[in-house]
Amino acid sequence: MHYAPHTRRSYARTVRLFREFLGSRSIASVSHLEIRQFMKRVAEDGATWHTTYNHLGVLRQFYDFLNLGGVVSYVAPRLVRLRAPKKKLLPILSETEIQRLIAATETLRERALVEIFYGTGCRLREVSHLRMDDVDFAARTARVTGKFRKTRVVLLTKSAIQALRAYVGNRQSGFVFREDRPTPKGWLAMTNGYWVATWKVYHRRFRKGRQKSKCLGDTTGSRKATIRQPRGRRESNLPRYRPPPLEHLRANDSPGDW
Repeated sequence: MHYAPHTRRSYARTVRLFREFLGSRSIASVSHLEIRQFMKRVAEDGATWHTTYNHLGVLRQFYDFLNLGGVVSYVAPRLVRLRAPKKKLLPILSETEIQRLIAATETLRERALVEIFYGTGCRLREVSHLRMDDVDFAARTARVTGKFRKTRVVLLTKSAIQALRAYVGNRQSGFVFREDRPTPKGWLAMTNGYWVATWKVYHRRFRKGRQKSKCLGDTTGSRKATIRQPRGRRESNLPRYRPPPLEHLRANDSPGDW
């Protein structure tokens, strides 16, 4: 069975915590008593009821696998009983709150995203991987790929289609939702005997760019980089030299490499 990357990381974290708890003891010689002690330990360390129950579920699957391979003779975590936590329903937004949320959008991309999420109920990963080929504007449908690569067709509301059409414009291919960060711009200047390229890097979760600088080359055309973060500057370890002509740098250094 294929698990999502987040699920694999979560399972690996549980097994690592259990391995650290056992210390020098072998995983193959564990009984239900050690499983109970581990559950008590994670609860004392501050884990919630839901997290503790998830740890037990992971260990059950892990020892099912070991039992299937003949490593252990029985599944010790199956002998431990823990009351399942109550599932809490997420709060539901009213129609008025949804209208206020849509009205608060600032860009065409934000409005299209809110309309798609509200009109289809799709997951974040499903919407982020949506491609132009998957959207049928005439039929008002979209083909999304969910967990375990299962594909289904969802209906789009009229307002979602209108917001989506206004956002994508005349695009016919690629992903539907692209990054809306500003186009990075940079410049080249001579500082204290060095050619220094300066540009802004727009991080995934931040709209505001953070300035970075890079010292370029020597007289032979080779390069040695020194990065300067916005807070705290690191002095260059390059020797002082007479700056090469700007045409030489353009011929050997493409803007994409800066």
